Amino acid sequence: MKCIFSTKNELSRRDNSTPVLPIGSGKGQLYSSDALLSLVVFAFALALISGLNFQLITQMDASNQTYLRDASMSRIMSTLLSSPGDPVYWESLSDRNAVKQIGLVDHHAGISRAKWNAFVDWNGDDYSSLKNGMGTPGHDFYITISDVNRTVLAVAGTGPIDVNNVSVITYPSRFNEQVVMVQLQVYRP
Repeated sequence: MKCIFSTKNELSRRDNSTPVLPIGSGKGQLYSSDALLSLVVFAFALALISGLNFQLITQMDASNQTYLRDASMSRIMSTLLSSPGDPVYWESLSDRNAVKQIGLVDHHAGISRAKWNAFVDWNGDDYSSLKNGMGTPGHDFYITISDVNRTVLAVAGTGPIDVNNVSVITYPSRFNEQVVMVQLQVYRP
């Protein structure tokens, strides 16, 4: 029986016009159906992993932003309701740039009416400066003081209208000789 495949020696003896390639020479393998199928499967897997990775990073970033905003809110409320501010009598200063820290309490006896009035005046005169003084320059805020029956006694800031991702924190305090709930809402405009 005669072999129908050519060997190297037979190739060199044949006519040079039509070369016969030995089997397994590797030519034309790029376009085989197996290679194309594996390339499609690999590309699909790569796209799927990339999409899931992007989605995971986006979710982690959003939860990190929420965590940082909530931590900032807790710090702001703690400062407002446990400190008289720096300087202590900041409400009587004519230069608001001299205020290093805003505090609303008067010697730990609750929210001072004079400090609250100065805070509300500052809110009406220069809201952005007040946001910077509170430590929320990239966010808006809204503070409400309510009695135990949830009747609103005082407000300051800009209320969130049609805004998603509003962080809310509530602390108890005293205002005008009664127990109140002070609620701070912080949100990105």
